[in-house]
Amino acid sequence: IMTMSHQMRGLVESLLELARVDNGGQNMVFSRLNFSELVSDALLPFEPVYFEQGLTLESNVEENLFVKGSQQHLKQVADILLDNASKYASADSTVRVILRRQGSHCLLSVASAGDAISKEDLKNIFKRFYRMDKARSMNHSYGLGLSIAQGIAARHGGWIQVSSKQGLGSRFTLVLPWVEQSAEEIEE
Repeated sequence: IMTMSHQMRGLVESLLELARVDNGGQNMVFSRLNFSELVSDALLPFEPVYFEQGLTLESNVEENLFVKGSQQHLKQVADILLDNASKYASADSTVRVILRRQGSHCLLSVASAGDAISKEDLKNIFKRFYRMDKARSMNHSYGLGLSIAQGIAARHGGWIQVSSKQGLGSRFTLVLPWVEQSAEEIEE
């Protein structure tokens, strides 16, 4: 009963978050924030999780990349991408996280080795309640994470793209508009 109540609570919280994003993210407070620091901070709690699962977590985070957005919600997107990578990566493999600037955008990519995502799954992966692995329904996975992440990205003027190839695994990339550093920050 306790396990089921925890699962139901997780599902209800995910549905509420999805509803908030659908309603225009009215609780999103946008400010100029250091996305590099946010990503670095988001990585910390996942290091022991990856270690316990026998995975290696590598990161290459370009410093002082700024975006305009909701810190809470962008951290949630990073958490969703890191959590999915830990769930679907092959045993004893490496998950690579890269944050870099490309033109007028910041790109956060999370790549993991594992089975390729089929063309059918690629079409549906961002749909609500869609799960590639139906067995994950008992593992606090409701098929809502990527839908929530995509909604948050859209509210920030960005998007999430996915690529997957057999033998290479999958790469999820969050693309957000880059905001220039202020003169005061450059002097520091």
